[in-house]
Amino acid sequence: MRPIERIAVFAGITLAIIIALSGHDGQNAAIARTPSAAAGLKIGTIDIYAVAEKMMSAADLKKIREDISNSYQFKADVINKELKDIDSQLSVMPQNDPKVQDLLKVAQGRQQEIQKIVQDRQIELEKINSQQLIDAYLKIRVAVEAVATKMEYSHVFASREYDRQITTLTLSQTLQELLARPLVKSAQVDDLTKAVTAELKLEP
Repeated sequence: MRPIERIAVFAGITLAIIIALSGHDGQNAAIARTPSAAAGLKIGTIDIYAVAEKMMSAADLKKIREDISNSYQFKADVINKELKDIDSQLSVMPQNDPKVQDLLKVAQGRQQEIQKIVQDRQIELEKINSQQLIDAYLKIRVAVEAVATKMEYSHVFASREYDRQITTLTLSQTLQELLARPLVKSAQVDDLTKAVTAELKLEP
């Protein structure tokens, strides 16, 4: 490449760099002139877990869960009584009595029935607990919307109270507690837990 060509190429590269830089300066200036989105930002937090716990402990919801549990317990008690009767019969029967094997088979079947009752009870309680928690969450969201609108909050984060200590003893529980604290630091954060609790007419 001849000297004149090299000078021309260098001049072209230099011009391109200058144009590019001036373009970035223009963009930065435009950004600087744009009103900050943070101007209308007001952040609040709510310990949604604490509020949900209060709602789940309501007498009417507890009664629903207890009634379900008691219905299964009644079924299990009936079978347990039958098993005790079988045990009483076996205790006075000679080992070579042909009825012994029949009673043992009956007892084994009844024990399997109890296992099924325990499993069904757990499944139904999980289902009702889940549905009650979903219902509680939806009510909390409505209350948060109302409180946030009245107090002019633009965003509300679900986060454990800032000063609430972590006292868990297992890794899984500790991870859950850490995940329950998504907001670690913010310059403008207010705890709306008490206000939302009052909105829902729950005990403080």
